Amino acid sequence: MKSRCKIPPQKKSGKTAAHVSRSQTPLTDMNRNLFNNVPMINHWQAKKNRSYLKKIYHECPNYVCQRSWHQYIVYSRELQKQDILPLLEDPDTFMANGRMLKNGNTCTLSLVNVGGLGLVVKRYNIKNAWHALKRCLRPSRAWKSWKNAHRLALLGIPTPRPMALVENRWGPLRSKAYFITEYIEAITLDNLLGSGKVEENNRIDLIEQFVEMLQLFVDASLSHGDFKATNFLVDAGQILITDLDAMREHHYKWPFRRAFKKDCKRFMKNWINLPEVEKTFQERLQNFLILS
Repeated sequence: MKSRCKIPPQKKSGKTAAHVSRSQTPLTDMNRNLFNNVPMINHWQAKKNRSYLKKIYHECPNYVCQRSWHQYIVYSRELQKQDILPLLEDPDTFMANGRMLKNGNTCTLSLVNVGGLGLVVKRYNIKNAWHALKRCLRPSRAWKSWKNAHRLALLGIPTPRPMALVENRWGPLRSKAYFITEYIEAITLDNLLGSGKVEENNRIDLIEQFVEMLQLFVDASLSHGDFKATNFLVDAGQILITDLDAMREHHYKWPFRRAFKKDCKRFMKNWINLPEVEKTFQERLQNFLILS
């Protein structure tokens, strides 16, 4: 019998995608230690979520899974209408013919078009033989990104929709891997706030959105691992988070607090040249009891 991967129902709390109703009490008025209180996500829901995250790598009603000696592929059934298999079986060719978004040493991003659908293909590169040896028996960064994107969706934290995961393999040994998401025409958070074209009310709204997103990370004991401003996109006034391969769930308070504090300190470095934005973020983050 095939395992089912129906998305588990979430606790209804009035929060969706880091957009808490503005009529609710703002976080600045909450007098509580965020690291000592019981998480909002209860034990039952967390267990259901973990069960679901195990199934996203297998054939189920939401996903198609194909395995061979040389390749592992899982992709959304939505893509079956787009004749997606040529891309999944040979992503490098499509990336070379697409629009290069980033060509780095560790990863390469390209925008490709399949049947009128824009997709971002992120390839995690193998730098050398030693790097290949270290990575071959471990879950790939694309594998982790696929899981973390689904984890965020369960928590109501906006991120580009995960569409496919591809791993080149030789039997059980992993090589290059690809994480494919929907393409969103968006602007990075630093470019938007630094443009000087954002009205004060909209700027405050974006900052509040970010703080609410942090609250969801705290509730789920998640650290991201790379809070560069370029990893936050803004689309139609909504903040989305990207670059998920280093994100992890912590099971103990102190390791989580240390990692989360590191995230927020990295985030503050983005605003050194924008003193007004830096000051506002500094004031809001201090309410999380994480900045010295």
